[in-house]
Amino acid sequence: MPNCSNIVENTVSNIHSTMNLIKAIRFCILLYVLGYSVGRDNSSSNFYQVKRYLHTLLLQNYSKDIHPVLDHKKPVTISVVVFLKAIINYDEIGGTLSMSLGLELSWTDELLKWNPASYHNISALRIPSSKVWTPRLFSPNAFDTFSIDTDNSRSVVYLYNGTSKYTVGVRSSTLCSPNSRYFPFDTQKCLIEIVTLATYYEEIFVANHVNEHVFEENPIWKLESIKLFVDNDEKMYTSVLRIIIKIQRRHSFFILNIFAPIIFLAIVNLFVFMLPVESGERVSYAITVLLSFTVFLSLLTDYIPKSSLTISLFSIYMFTVLAYSSLITLSVVIISDIHFTVEGLSPKSVLSRMVVGIMRSPKTKIRNAVIEVTATDIHIDNEEKQTNHSDTDYKTISCTLDKVFINVYAILFVLITIFFMTFIGVGPQAEQN
Repeated sequence: MPNCSNIVENTVSNIHSTMNLIKAIRFCILLYVLGYSVGRDNSSSNFYQVKRYLHTLLLQNYSKDIHPVLDHKKPVTISVVVFLKAIINYDEIGGTLSMSLGLELSWTDELLKWNPASYHNISALRIPSSKVWTPRLFSPNAFDTFSIDTDNSRSVVYLYNGTSKYTVGVRSSTLCSPNSRYFPFDTQKCLIEIVTLATYYEEIFVANHVNEHVFEENPIWKLESIKLFVDNDEKMYTSVLRIIIKIQRRHSFFILNIFAPIIFLAIVNLFVFMLPVESGERVSYAITVLLSFTVFLSLLTDYIPKSSLTISLFSIYMFTVLAYSSLITLSVVIISDIHFTVEGLSPKSVLSRMVVGIMRSPKTKIRNAVIEVTATDIHIDNEEKQTNHSDTDYKTISCTLDKVFINVYAILFVLITIFFMTFIGVGPQAEQN
């Protein structure tokens, strides 16, 4: 029968051996962590091993599906900085704004904290976004595209106190109703809404600021302003980040290629009254200018949104100028009809006869008065007198109409242009004020 004292001594010896073995293992691990491996640079290996150990230690009992707060009643506050990259396109026909921007999201992860003094003074750490919690974003007013660049290569930067920063790129196509009333001096106001998929206000946005240093200019649209504010959606029980973007059209192209030719054509159109009626080129000249206005009107429809909700004042101006050119063409036809009327006959068209009647009525009264006074002293053959007056009247009336119409249409065009350009140019500023 074995001795009890020997058994006790053997047991104690085994325990001491096991403890020594554990101490030896710990010591080896410590040497490995501190980087005393043969053939390596001590400082760099030490830092790398500690960083790797810290990375493993922090994620050991971490779950990316759990909100990073110790109190489940406390929401995660997400601070947002917007980096506006570029205005890709604004489709005025479909009413969609396509933009490229970046979002810098910051929050405090209470589950990932450490003491830098215990880990080689490491105060920051990068962890792949696929291994940690990140907010899931969604745009409720997106048209067909709201893509977030959240590939596994992106990392979340963590500070020792739990502060985290996560930068993502966003390409968004958002609904934006066009307002083309003051084209080409119009300003469009668009809204981008971003919400998180969390409910019951588990995640709350805080608008920080907008960074425009990386913005690339668009050749058609100019960025006028961009604002951020946060609101709460009472129906979805979530926080909503609203980005209001105002863009203004660059109008130099339209002034040089559409507006200036219209002004020149309208001025040239007045020269039709300076052509001799006998040349026979008046009607063809007027019709050619009228067709030119029609061509410019068709070109303009390619740039203005096809919407009946807000009709462009510039379209109304073009229609008015087209009507102005049509009236000039009609006036030229009337003058030609009057000028080439045969002696002793009346003009062919009703409008020409009406114009002749209006132009001759005051002269007829004056002539009758003169004839009544001098009837006893002057003997003129009535038939010859009527013929001479008829021949002189038609040519005189046509010359008088040339002078009247060139002045009337010139004044009319100037007034129309000033009226519409004043409303088109001043209207956007008045609405903003």
